[in-house]
Amino acid sequence: MMDIETAKEIKHSRLWDEICKELDMLIRNEEGKLRACGEDQLKKIQLKINFLEEMKRLPQDVIDRG
Repeated sequence: MMDIETAKEIKHSRLWDEICKELDMLIRNEEGKLRACGEDQLKKIQLKINFLEEMKRLPQDVIDRG
């Protein structure tokens, strides 16, 4: 389990910024799919977007938990 100090270090690192940029790109790609998807795909895409957004909050979630 990650400790608070490690989470703070990760949150403020250049590498985490790069990871978040990649996650943002993936989120935008999924959001683009929402325009043309059918009802059967809608929930799956929404869940993926939510998951990607949760990953971006991971270090802060660890800090808040502490």
